[in-house]
Amino acid sequence: MATTVTTQSWGSRLMDSLKNIVFGFVVFGLGIGLLWWNEHRAVRDYQEINDVRNNVVSVASDSVSPINEGLPVHVSGRAQTADVLKDPLFEVEANAIRFRRKVEMYQWKERIESTTKKKMGGGTEKPETPFYDKVWSEQLISSQNFRESGHENPAAMHPEGWTDVADTVTLDSFTLSQDAVQKLRAYEPYTVHRATLPEGARLEDSVIKYGASDSAPEIGDRRVSFQIVPQGPVSIIAAQVGSELAPWVSSRGKGYIRVQTGTHAAEEMLTQAESEIRMLTWLLRAGGWLLMSFGMITVMTPLSVLGDVLPFLGNLIGGGIKLFSFFTCAVLALLIIGIAWMAARPLVGIPVVVAAGGLVVWLLLRAKKKKTGVVAEAEGVS
Repeated sequence: MATTVTTQSWGSRLMDSLKNIVFGFVVFGLGIGLLWWNEHRAVRDYQEINDVRNNVVSVASDSVSPINEGLPVHVSGRAQTADVLKDPLFEVEANAIRFRRKVEMYQWKERIESTTKKKMGGGTEKPETPFYDKVWSEQLISSQNFRESGHENPAAMHPEGWTDVADTVTLDSFTLSQDAVQKLRAYEPYTVHRATLPEGARLEDSVIKYGASDSAPEIGDRRVSFQIVPQGPVSIIAAQVGSELAPWVSSRGKGYIRVQTGTHAAEEMLTQAESEIRMLTWLLRAGGWLLMSFGMITVMTPLSVLGDVLPFLGNLIGGGIKLFSFFTCAVLALLIIGIAWMAARPLVGIPVVVAAGGLVVWLLLRAKKKKTGVVAEAEGVS
């Protein structure tokens, strides 16, 4: 493995950091925008769940009652189809809701290991060493930009992946709309005993293989397996439109439909939906906070680069910038979250804003106490 070393002078680093200030402000703004949008999305999604909870009616799947026309209904039953899905290349058939051809190729994958070292005078030195692993991948990995030759991947993958979906899926007396069918994605392996094989392919243990044996695969070897979404028990919350189960449009104008494999009560499904909303909300909150922090750090990076003339000083300044950015952005994030919630749920928004204010007060008091301690120590020495 050949290691390449990239060096950058102090002046060049300083100019790059100054150029990135605008980029830092843009990233900081994106973080604020993500937080604001995320909170409004969460409020809307929670309100939508409450709308469904207040209107949903659990019904039996063996008959369709016109009384529930247009209402959100909860139905559990067996999802089934008469459609037979057929792979056009290998002529493999399956009576299933969804049928998928999964294709993987044995390829090279490059990974770069590097560390950046600061030098006296403010410059940096960055040694980079490429490593190459052999992996099975559904995605074609381009080797055009690999650091080293001798690790070339094929330019195309054949055959390619393929998916088909049943046109008509019923839930006992009901018919699932395509919106509902699209949410059924719990794939399972499909056993294949017979297939039309192109030249060079062989069928082993339900897998169509091209190339060498499994014990010693070579770059470019391919394997094809099949998966289905089988017929079986399903629970759904959706609008009853005739005999079809389609998205329910509330007064807020957004269509709601939820489908889960297995038999589940309506409240269980809605509670699970709320849990998913909560998880996504916290993930996006963390993303917004990190974007704001990264943007603020980028804006202030020239200060640490200036201090890198003496590496220990630059590291000290850089650490202080990161600490300041993380805490400052945490306060700003809490304020944005609280303000976004105040209009819809004051009992949620107000405490968050108060918490942000309390964090600011605590940081100021801590800083004042530390300053007082330093002054007292200096006077004692004198």
